[in-house]
Amino acid sequence: MFCDLHASTTDAIDPSTAPHDPNYEWDLAIKWELPQAETMEKAIEAHHTHQGRHPLQGLDRPKTGISYGFEDYEPFYAPQFDMFYGLVARPWRRPTTAKRAWRPTTGASSRRRGSPRHTEWPCSADQLARYERALAGQSEPATADVPHPITYPYAYVLPMDPAGQKDPLAARATVRRMVDDGIQVQRASQAFVAGGQSYAAGSYVVPLRQPLRGLANAMLWYGQNISGLTPAIYTCAPGTAPELNGFDRVAVADPFSAPGADRHPGQQCRPRPARLQVTVPTSP
Repeated sequence: MFCDLHASTTDAIDPSTAPHDPNYEWDLAIKWELPQAETMEKAIEAHHTHQGRHPLQGLDRPKTGISYGFEDYEPFYAPQFDMFYGLVARPWRRPTTAKRAWRPTTGASSRRRGSPRHTEWPCSADQLARYERALAGQSEPATADVPHPITYPYAYVLPMDPAGQKDPLAARATVRRMVDDGIQVQRASQAFVAGGQSYAAGSYVVPLRQPLRGLANAMLWYGQNISGLTPAIYTCAPGTAPELNGFDRVAVADPFSAPGADRHPGQQCRPRPARLQVTVPTSP
């Protein structure tokens, strides 16, 4: 679980409202997001005088009474980013006038609900389901929360020849970022053809038949028009790396092969950062 504490103008314990970035595979995430939020709300109401609510119940602006939401469309928030690694994303928003005693209450309740003792919550099994979908090239099923799932390409190519790449430095910087995030990246040792287009040796290939498919696609995809999904949006939606950083990438729909190392060299020699170790109390 990733907990992110915020001051706000209203009570809000995520899960967030639509629109949801379809790269999350929300049909799997909501199975853990919603029950934990409900547990935390009950803990707040049992120990404090105010009501805990999550955005899916609907939120009203205090001055206008108009309902609006806290959507989680773009994964630049830290909790939403970590959803791709199997964590339950939990931003907590509390009015700036409220007492701070709500934090230990909600924290303790969320830890109890997320403890390994609750074997009815096999969250890791759903993370494995994400991996299986990615390796099979399958999209999530259409749901009311995500009515238009993504049809993923087979891979992205980041050209590294002068004619196909306007900013090689920005492309390499993004590759380094993806490698640091655990995304599999290949670098071709020879020229190759993908989608009917020729690419020079040294071009990068980001296959989407990999466990972190959703994160890789969220960084490189062309996005979608969400105008018909919501009348307003709480925060920024666009955030793909090529448009923000000014480099070229090409989505290739059909399978292909690029000669070279299985992975970018940095993934073979760069040490992985130490993981944060979290100890869950065995008593309530």
